[in-house]
Amino acid sequence: MPPNTDPHHYSKAPKQKDPALIAQDMEELLKLALDRGAREVRLTSGRALVFDESLARVDPALEDPDNLTEHWPVRMPLDSLWDSLRSFKYGVFFCCLAPLGMPDQGQGWIEDVYYRQACLQAASIITALESDAFNRGYHMTSGFGAGNCRSVLCHKESRCQALVRAKGCIHPYKARPTLAAVGIDAKAMARNLDVPLVPDRVNLYGLVMVG
Repeated sequence: MPPNTDPHHYSKAPKQKDPALIAQDMEELLKLALDRGAREVRLTSGRALVFDESLARVDPALEDPDNLTEHWPVRMPLDSLWDSLRSFKYGVFFCCLAPLGMPDQGQGWIEDVYYRQACLQAASIITALESDAFNRGYHMTSGFGAGNCRSVLCHKESRCQALVRAKGCIHPYKARPTLAAVGIDAKAMARNLDVPLVPDRVNLYGLVMVG
């Protein structure tokens, strides 16, 4: 894809932009999410995030380093992370759907290839939003996805390469923590933002904080 030559994409930092231009940027990001396959999309902010520390708790069984079917639990200091996320003025919250009849895989291993594809679609939306926002001057943009990245992106690997000494993530531009992994209550946010729930379908949520 050729670089965007629109002069406002690379010009001023967000805080120096005209408010009308920022509003236009946000509208175009919402449209991009829909164009990439999101079913519903909403503009949000850091102050509208709903946090629940219990969502980020890890099953003690997953602490076993020999358990190769799960992503090794990487504990984050949630308080400082939450403070950082609250400082964002803008965010794009979106929803995709898992295939009909699929059970919710949560944060665990994903066996079904079609469920994995739905999570990959959410990941591709996040990548597109992050890239587009960065090109517009929002260089602190951060995304949070759906589905354990270990089972979505690296299901054929023997273990997470980011946790093997002297190696890094093999999908650094795609792998993102889930909302639940950082304690964000996606279902509560969906209710607050009037995102309709589709009965009998797993609703997969993504979030990109723009700043």
